[in-house]
Amino acid sequence: MKKILKGNPTERDLLKRISALVESSHATVIKQVNASVAELFWQVGYMVNEFVLHNKRADYGKQIVVTVSRQLQVRFSRNF
Repeated sequence: MKKILKGNPTERDLLKRISALVESSHATVIKQVNASVAELFWQVGYMVNEFVLHNKRADYGKQIVVTVSRQLQVRFSRNF
């Protein structure tokens, strides 16, 4: 997408600098959200492992994950 900058050089410079700040902040927010979501899913997995599977492998564990996932989808949308 081509940027259209109007005005005198000082105004263009100001617009460029503000745009860079907005883009930098946007990138930072995306990184923070991604890190938070990764931590959330890790904690969910940890809780299922500890409280449901009791740190053991179990065939029924796969079904538990599906059941919990469906219940969470009802409440929080398709991300689970």
